[in-house]
Amino acid sequence: MCTSLTQIALCLTKEKRYDEALNCHQRALAIYEKYYPLGHASVAVTLGCMGYMFYEQDKYNESFNFIQQAMIMQKNFYPNGHIDMAISLFNMGNLEYHRKNYDKSLKMYDRGLLMFRKLNLSNHILAAALLENIGKIHIDEKNNYDKGLHYYQQALTLLETYYPSYLARIAEILNDMGHVFFKQQRFDEALDFHHRSINLLKEYYSSNHVKTVSFLRNFDNILENEEFIKHHEQVLISRKENGTTRGNICIGSNCNGISHIKLSRNNFSEAFDFAQQSITFTEKSNPTHYIMTVDNLSNISEALMHQNKFVEAFDFEQKALKILKIHCPTNIIKIIESLNQMGNLRRKQEKNSSSLEANILFTLMSLGGIKYKERNFDESLNYYNQAVNILKEFYSTDYSRIIFSLNWIAFIYYRKQSYGQAIEFYEQCLRIDEANSVAGQLTTAEFLMIHIQFNFSMNIL
Repeated sequence: MCTSLTQIALCLTKEKRYDEALNCHQRALAIYEKYYPLGHASVAVTLGCMGYMFYEQDKYNESFNFIQQAMIMQKNFYPNGHIDMAISLFNMGNLEYHRKNYDKSLKMYDRGLLMFRKLNLSNHILAAALLENIGKIHIDEKNNYDKGLHYYQQALTLLETYYPSYLARIAEILNDMGHVFFKQQRFDEALDFHHRSINLLKEYYSSNHVKTVSFLRNFDNILENEEFIKHHEQVLISRKENGTTRGNICIGSNCNGISHIKLSRNNFSEAFDFAQQSITFTEKSNPTHYIMTVDNLSNISEALMHQNKFVEAFDFEQKALKILKIHCPTNIIKIIESLNQMGNLRRKQEKNSSSLEANILFTLMSLGGIKYKERNFDESLNYYNQAVNILKEFYSTDYSRIIFSLNWIAFIYYRKQSYGQAIEFYEQCLRIDEANSVAGQLTTAEFLMIHIQFNFSMNIL
């Protein structure tokens, strides 16, 4: 009963119903006192939860008293250490941080880390939080960037190794590290970490989610920084003069970076030129760097699209898709993005079509895309299914767009972890492809690779 009361109190705390939460905690403590007059380990848990409740109300003195009581009790019950003690140290560290007692906060965090290591729980998710918080204090309060980055890197490695599905958490650390690199004027590293962060957030949320937009601003701040641009141009000149193979690799990377800058500044001709240069140097020095080549082709496609050269833009994006399908067939996210861009270009070409069905189709597919970005997968599926029905009725020979829509439906089912239905729709794509030999779509071998991946996902759940 006491455990249930404590759980209810935690839920009430999350809902900011603090008076009701306090009442539940007090009822639990009264029962404990009646049946365990000499104390019990669970009493410490309740005290810690009460400390958290006051912490959430910014009542730090009250919070301190309850957490301290919990820690004293835990020390008596667990002389050799316990995970509850590590959690209390973490909570006390957070409390001292918000009281601006940064040295005390560091001390608590360090003790918490030692406790996790003592218990052979160094890979616990809270250990990552402790490492991240220690890094934050060293950076924000001690101005010790190198030491802070050291702790951030440990937290990042832990999450990527043991919690790879925690995309939002990983993205936040990458973003924080990118911000530190930017402060240190280590622009290449800053750009790389922010870029990685944004890609993860796009995968976890959507391109227009508030957190993604916030992180994109950090990325844009780097791209618009004059010191960064000057740095890139100087490095590019130096590497061109150097002329070594290693130089070619770096020149390709720098040209790619400048291409992104030019796109962000609407300098589309220059963006095109730098992307072409990047492809040239990359093909000379590292022809198997397919992702770099794909990124450059997509930059060229985007630059041409903004110049209303839709046919050429479509051709370059199609080249990017072909490379992905041949050399990166398991990168489903990137393949879908490329297909989506090709669909956007097709729609721009057909923008002036007077066909009512075409307008309805465009609206349905647009709504499907919007709902997908909002992570409203059920509504997105509804719109894409309606689009497929119109395509089959009025454009029954437009196999490319039918497969494109079916691909989206399959992918959304995949994101919903409805793997059986995802396979069903990919099988429809395959049947249309085999019957009509649609250029630019999944081949039998590529489909089978995805089929195997889905079956593997189903088996491990």
